[in-house]
Amino acid sequence: MRYVAVEQFVPIGFDLLGPKTGIPLVICHGLGAYHIQWEAEAHSFSKTRPVLRIDLRGHGASADVRNGKRKDYSITRMAEDVIGVIEHCGFEKVDFLGNSLGGMIGLEIIHRKPEILRSLITCGTAYRYKVSPLVIWSKFAMYYLLGRYLPSFIAKHATTNPAKRPLVREMYANASRRVMHLIDRNISIFDRQSAAESFRGPIVILRGEDDTQINHYLDPTIDALLGRARFQVIELPNTGHFTNLDQPEEFERSLRHALEYIEHSFE
Repeated sequence: MRYVAVEQFVPIGFDLLGPKTGIPLVICHGLGAYHIQWEAEAHSFSKTRPVLRIDLRGHGASADVRNGKRKDYSITRMAEDVIGVIEHCGFEKVDFLGNSLGGMIGLEIIHRKPEILRSLITCGTAYRYKVSPLVIWSKFAMYYLLGRYLPSFIAKHATTNPAKRPLVREMYANASRRVMHLIDRNISIFDRQSAAESFRGPIVILRGEDDTQINHYLDPTIDALLGRARFQVIELPNTGHFTNLDQPEEFERSLRHALEYIEHSFE
């Protein structure tokens, strides 16, 4: 991993694979995960283009904020980190892939600095989202009540692919419960649908058939976006929230299709 401190004393970890030419693919993970979620995609797609994986602050190789407060883990702050890494790498325009929280970061970037994204691909991401404080604090209690069993609990319920559960356990064994709670509080009310509607670049939603909670929020968003140019939804059967882990081969095919669609949209 390499590091850049976009904000002083908060180094952000990233890795960059592939050739020096071509439109980079930036990949951003979900809450509690980090770059190892995307090993297969990074090595596969870096054969033909640069692939940049970024760990959000408080995740993976990136630093936690010392005595961090809720404001230190806002969507805006994390999006500024990601923009800073992209600019540090010298990229003027990128294709962005985000899972869950990572997709929210992509949406925040097109709200704040749309010119840096050529396209946006999301999976497991709600563009408009609202949950009650009771749900957020119940999750916080669960994080601590489960103790050392939390990674196994998440692995069992977060992916339908038994072969990938050790990977999920590894990610969440290294996840900070405090950081996850602070971010949960910040994303309990989230709405960047209007940013997506006004974005001029292509948007592709990879929708997991079994990701029912997110799909509940996604359906109205898809209805709203169907009227815009350069928009596509790709359905992934038998797939839940960890779309790339549940059905890896199907996910890679779908991602290739999405990137081909993006290329053709500029012809």
